[in-house]
Amino acid sequence: MIVANVSKEKITLDGHAGYAEPEKDIVCAAVTALVQTMVHRSQIQRRGRCNL
Repeated sequence: MIVANVSKEKITLDGHAGYAEPEKDIVCAAVTALVQTMVHRSQIQRRGRCNL
């Protein structure tokens, strides 16, 4: 199971999805990609570059 801890200062992910062996798990890769996208998007919004 992947556990996400979110605070005002940081986001941490821990664990493993268990879909495949580590380093080859597409579910873990997808979670990582989504979290990175979310962080990047929030940084863009905070800087005023996005009007959603």
